[in-house]
Amino acid sequence: MADVIDAVAQLEAATDRVLAALKSGRTDGLLELLTDQCARLQQVKPVEMERCSEAMHRIAQKVRIQQMLIEQGLSISEHFLKKLYQGRSYSQLA
Repeated sequence: MADVIDAVAQLEAATDRVLAALKSGRTDGLLELLTDQCARLQQVKPVEMERCSEAMHRIAQKVRIQQMLIEQGLSISEHFLKKLYQGRSYSQLA
């Protein structure tokens, strides 16, 4: 059971690191953090998830916030690029 708790704790810590980076706007290293988070998730087996349902619920909530922040960041970037290149064709920019 200690291995289960440790694996879930490591997953939650990895999730916290991703969320902290997103909240602070630090995107350098974000890919590595997300990769680590996914690797930690693969270490947690479905049976273990049931044993630690409260922690997994917390992690799921944090991942939803991550997703929302990433979607908002993409939306802002798309809006910025549309304004920046509004009315210009590719050949005009080259």
